[in-house]
Amino acid sequence: MNLNNLHEIFRKYIEKFEYINTVHEEIYKWKIAEEFQSFDLNAEDFESEMKRLLKISENLIDNGYSMPFTGLAEYAKQEPETVRKMFKDLYNNDGTDLKDKQNRIDTFLASCEKLRKKYAPDSHLYVNNQRSAMQFLFLRYPDNNYMYKATQAKSFADCVEFYDDWGPMNDFKIEVFYRMCDLLVEEIKKYPALIETHMSRYENCDAKLHPDKNLHILAFDIIYSSQVYDFYNGMSILPITAQARKLHEERVLKAEKYHDELNIAKHNFKCLQEAKEYLKNTFPVGTEIKHKFFKSGEIVDIEENGFITVKFGNTVKKLSLITLVVSNLLIIDEERIKQKLDEFKPLLIKEKSIPFLLTIAEENFEPYEKYIQ
Repeated sequence: MNLNNLHEIFRKYIEKFEYINTVHEEIYKWKIAEEFQSFDLNAEDFESEMKRLLKISENLIDNGYSMPFTGLAEYAKQEPETVRKMFKDLYNNDGTDLKDKQNRIDTFLASCEKLRKKYAPDSHLYVNNQRSAMQFLFLRYPDNNYMYKATQAKSFADCVEFYDDWGPMNDFKIEVFYRMCDLLVEEIKKYPALIETHMSRYENCDAKLHPDKNLHILAFDIIYSSQVYDFYNGMSILPITAQARKLHEERVLKAEKYHDELNIAKHNFKCLQEAKEYLKNTFPVGTEIKHKFFKSGEIVDIEENGFITVKFGNTVKKLSLITLVVSNLLIIDEERIKQKLDEFKPLLIKEKSIPFLLTIAEENFEPYEKYIQ
């Protein structure tokens, strides 16, 4: 996500909060979500219950172009038990399993279409689709679901540079859209001023509001308000085209490749440091060593660069401890030390190249870091 753009949206939401929340009463989303908790699936008069909920939902499901909730309320006159069962199945054990959620939505929509063809075959207004099914789920279980409006969602994705494609307007992949919303919620939680502003709507409010503990209603309100109340004005936004999405995918692949290489380079560098530390602790000043050619000697000095000064009788030699190990010039009697040095040799042989490769890996990854998912 483009966090600069997202944080600009947050700032504008805070700035216009009173205008949005009070003047335009967008607080009604929290009111409706709370009122919708009273949906009684076991109501004796299910037709009346549907009409009551239809009125409560205002324009969050039905609007001037589409009336899917009205259609279901009409079907409930003819087949209340059928519609009741459809909602029970849709709401059954709703959680975060998106595959199960998608299956329940598909089953619900198939039943909706069957009823429409039976009772209102010529009415396109009564068509239910994935968007309306998601609204039903959202209003009943807002903590587990997100509300979707295509125009606002697309504009928001363009602004924050969310490149994953969830597909066409009303037949889309909910797991992709939910992923964008999850990322939004994560960033909301990191922005204390936004949380404080959001919580202020609960103060001195006569109506009962949904607690919105997972901030899903707030996430939708931000997506919706960004487009409706012109948060994007003055921001540099390029629509995400197929070509832009392809380029982004290529960059993500490079980012993943360079990230893997960086992790390997970091691991090798860490292991090299451990190997050097082992040598330093195993061969301190005063240690007696056996050289393949110079025989026995005593380490009398150690330098930071890994060179040691060894006194062989009357001869003093300055030697690289790493070279002594990798060239098998040291005679090691203790098996435990010998095994450990054999383990470290592949790293010590690459003493010069490992730090260099780490630097290269860091330089390669740096411009692609923002593309890591």
